[in-house]
Amino acid sequence: MKFDKQDIGVKIIETITSGLYDGNLNCLREYVQNSIDAKATKIDINLRNGGNDLEIRDDGHGMDRAGIKRALEIGISYKDENDIGWRGIGFWSGVPASKSIVVISKRKDGNPLRIEIDNDMLREEVRGNRPATDVLSDATGDIEGMDQGASDPKGDHFTLVRLESILPTQRGLFNEVEIRNYLSRTIPAPFNEKKFRHAKEIERILNSKGVQLPDVRIDFEGKRVFRPPTVEDIFIDEIAARDFEIDDELVATGWFLTTNQNRVPSSPNSGVFFKKKGFTIGDENLFRKQSDKTYSQWQYGEIHIISKEVVENAARNNFEYNARFTQPFLDQVRDFIPELQIMNRYASTKMAPSELARARKALSNGDSDRAKDAIRRLNAKLSREPGPSFPQEPSLQLMKRAMDRISTKHSKAAAVLEKKLHAAWQGKKSDVELAREHLRSVMNSLPAGVRRELLKHTKRDGVIDPSVNLTDVLASALRKKASLPDYEMHVLTKKAFDWESVQGLKGSKGPILTIVGPFDAESDDEKDRRLAARNRRFGVMVYAIHDLLVNPDKHSKGELSFAWLEKSSKAEQLEMTASIFSMIGFANRLIERSQRFTP
Repeated sequence: MKFDKQDIGVKIIETITSGLYDGNLNCLREYVQNSIDAKATKIDINLRNGGNDLEIRDDGHGMDRAGIKRALEIGISYKDENDIGWRGIGFWSGVPASKSIVVISKRKDGNPLRIEIDNDMLREEVRGNRPATDVLSDATGDIEGMDQGASDPKGDHFTLVRLESILPTQRGLFNEVEIRNYLSRTIPAPFNEKKFRHAKEIERILNSKGVQLPDVRIDFEGKRVFRPPTVEDIFIDEIAARDFEIDDELVATGWFLTTNQNRVPSSPNSGVFFKKKGFTIGDENLFRKQSDKTYSQWQYGEIHIISKEVVENAARNNFEYNARFTQPFLDQVRDFIPELQIMNRYASTKMAPSELARARKALSNGDSDRAKDAIRRLNAKLSREPGPSFPQEPSLQLMKRAMDRISTKHSKAAAVLEKKLHAAWQGKKSDVELAREHLRSVMNSLPAGVRRELLKHTKRDGVIDPSVNLTDVLASALRKKASLPDYEMHVLTKKAFDWESVQGLKGSKGPILTIVGPFDAESDDEKDRRLAARNRRFGVMVYAIHDLLVNPDKHSKGELSFAWLEKSSKAEQLEMTASIFSMIGFANRLIERSQRFTP
């Protein structure tokens, strides 16, 4: 069957542009690839026109008319196996991101040439059924010659691609932060040797295996782009290097750093990434999903594809599984991931950075009780036996020795902290001991019945238990003294002391109880009113105590009701318990001493 242009509809354009990528910043990778294949040594990427335009300019060999025409062909690539780009998408990758694309290019021996693509026309035409060749022809302008030097004051050969009028739907991606993050994790950028001391050693490992990154400087907004990691003090010093071989052929080589923090490092310093010729394939999830085993992402690393028999797909977010070595290579990756997880479990028993940091902070703040508790947890973790075994994977053995050294270092640090803590305690009691003595003194001052009742509501460490009703003793005293039935506390206090918003109850003849002595029938009304008000306020106080200790959920709206107690240190919790017991004891004494009121 023979196809002609009527058989290929315009919707093919949508398929090969916006349909090809899962993120439109990927057009930047395409343009950087083209620049590197053009032998550029310098690539400048800049936002222009207040962020409305994006410009990519390189010092590559440039293009003549024939070169520009070839670059605009779709699905045809003239590049050889040593080049990076090979899908034949090229300049068209920016169509989904902007209203138009302008390309200006100049060879060393020629004048600048310019061509413009109307992306809006392409989007409009996609709704119809015209032949793709007709639509492409109408949307693409003619190649126009420009005056020598009119647009290139810096050099004699270059290519400039400008995405004009970034679409509103893409502005969330095409901003300075997102573009720099994307470039740093995607393109063949070097390490920043000033911030990452392992840079030279890793480059040496990769170079020894034949991995060479393109020799090109890439700047965004005037600043050089570097790839992660961006810090070094969160990693163990040792570097694990792992080769992946099939049929005695080196297919890929990887390097891996492991965190010394026993937790997943924050972005961008975590994850293992596949790389080919310096460009990232997929993201860190592509590595993780090669195994269905649990994997805590405590590593940062790269696996560089060397073999031409492991091929990435068109979107460069995965691999083509029909390539000869792809599946055997990924099988090796699948088997390697559980080895990393076994190593992580080993590390969790050998290193205790969080506990050590907490002990140091507590000791420096003079909080000896928290320091003692942190040191206890630190020693318990480091002395845990038997711990998990270390994996047999040869490439990880250096890590075991490094982790054992750190474990020894942490144990010595714990011993030093214990000495400092002991010295701090010499000749003085701890805050917790002092607080317990105060609490015992308060408890001994309470009436025996109250003391017995409150002891039922404390935990083994002496602190009150917020889950029980601490004011039962006050309610019991009110019922007995006022001869009232089993009312709730708010009813008991209102009836006993005649309060309603600190006013007498409507229709009331006066309180049942008085804490200020019986009313004098011969006294003036003003005095009686003052005495009645004093009794009512006491009733309000008793209910307020109850409301604070028993009804906190009524006011907390789902938040932690007793945060003021539970978030405090142990010494503070004991002191608060003593204060609460004193307050309950005070209220109970006044209730017991109150007299019945007879009008």
